[in-house]
Amino acid sequence: MELQSRISAICTICIGLLLGFVLAEYLPWNILWWYLLVGLFACLVLLWKNTIGRICLVCLVSFIIGILYWQHRYKVWNIDPPVKEQMTITGWVSAPVQDREKDSRTIITTTSMVKDGFTLKMKSSRLVAYIPHNSGLKYGDEIKFDTKLELLPKFAGFDGEKYWRTKNVQSQIHLKNWNIIGHNKGNPITRLIYKLRNQINTKVLATLPATEGNLLLGLLFGNQGQLPKNITDNFRTLGISHLTAVSGYNLTIISLWPIALAGFIPKRWSVFMAAMLVLIFVIFTAAPSSIVRAAIMAWVVLLGKFMGRKPHSIVLILCTATLMSSLNPFIVKDDAGFILSFLAFFGLVEIGPLIYNKAKGIIQIVIETLGAQLAALPYLLGAFGQLTLIGPLSNAIILPTIPAIMIGGLLIVILSMIPVNGIERILWIAYYPLHSFLFLIEKAAKIPYASMPWPKGGLFPWYLGVVVLGWWIYKKSKFKGQKSKM
Repeated sequence: MELQSRISAICTICIGLLLGFVLAEYLPWNILWWYLLVGLFACLVLLWKNTIGRICLVCLVSFIIGILYWQHRYKVWNIDPPVKEQMTITGWVSAPVQDREKDSRTIITTTSMVKDGFTLKMKSSRLVAYIPHNSGLKYGDEIKFDTKLELLPKFAGFDGEKYWRTKNVQSQIHLKNWNIIGHNKGNPITRLIYKLRNQINTKVLATLPATEGNLLLGLLFGNQGQLPKNITDNFRTLGISHLTAVSGYNLTIISLWPIALAGFIPKRWSVFMAAMLVLIFVIFTAAPSSIVRAAIMAWVVLLGKFMGRKPHSIVLILCTATLMSSLNPFIVKDDAGFILSFLAFFGLVEIGPLIYNKAKGIIQIVIETLGAQLAALPYLLGAFGQLTLIGPLSNAIILPTIPAIMIGGLLIVILSMIPVNGIERILWIAYYPLHSFLFLIEKAAKIPYASMPWPKGGLFPWYLGVVVLGWWIYKKSKFKGQKSKM
């Protein structure tokens, strides 16, 4: 009972903090502060002896702390850099260069800003830089350039400030000229990983056709900028655009595949293979925050399978979400990868078994993938504004092939790096599953009424509430039914 009380207290604190992060931007706190303080005093005086009262008090205190912390981080992020004014900036490339349809994009961390001969006294800021293709820039390069800072863009359906503040970016620039004044900035391990990735990119694109090669690189490293528009449109129609983005959703699905082998090899070996696969994926993606949080949850679930115990999924989700958002509270509401990774985990662990809990092998992967899809569907509707009518079913059939393609593609890519003449031809083995996957996507996207428009907006919390409430009601009714039989 004492353990249950501690778990309840931890969940209450996490819920209060997360609610504070989500609502801090919307409510008029200059008016509501007095009501919150009165409510806090009332809970303290009148309800402290009551269990529910103590829970409300702890939640309210956590809620206020969450608001204060969000406001503090917003002030730190919103440094209000001088825009549309000519200045000389020195900084270093702190993210890999991503190719897009018309240009490339990276992030530059500034070390100095000089305007009219005076160095601006401001903290280091991060800028998203749009540069020409084949610029030659790479992670760790130190550059110096003259430019004018620009405000982050806002247009229909996209708020640049909300998107880029999840990555601690304050403004944007368009660069055509710069001087490289140094190298080897940043983390040496990260530099090594990005160097290896650049070598892989070059070899894959030099060997495979452009579409299949870019699809493989998108699945492995999350860059869909070079995929043809008709392919990205097909992905959007089927609701699988997230496949070529570095997200915890991909890692969650990938971790399922070795578990399907549990019927053919010892269970412990299948769990070990899944854990190693997660680790390899984390390394190759250079450990972005979205992958790290998903990896933590995946390892905990795998540890539970290894020990024969099911983890407390809600507790795990709340604790991991709170720890990760404490570094950047903006991700709770505005980071699609953050939200999708937790939804996919919840659907995999809780909704999948509700559909059919006796499945094994490949059928188990299909069922659990369908559960992850159903849990993520509400957010995908509100975020991308498109209802995919055949999405959950087609994805449940298509997505289980993705881990096999990624694992096989990764192994083939690694083998192709062996310094032997002609070894790169082994990449053609990956061509056929990639081409078949694109063929299936094209046929599925052409099904009449495969998708329809859906209103975008901030309805995600209500959708999520329906999913969690439905799950909770089902579990409670099932528990009461078992209790009545006893």
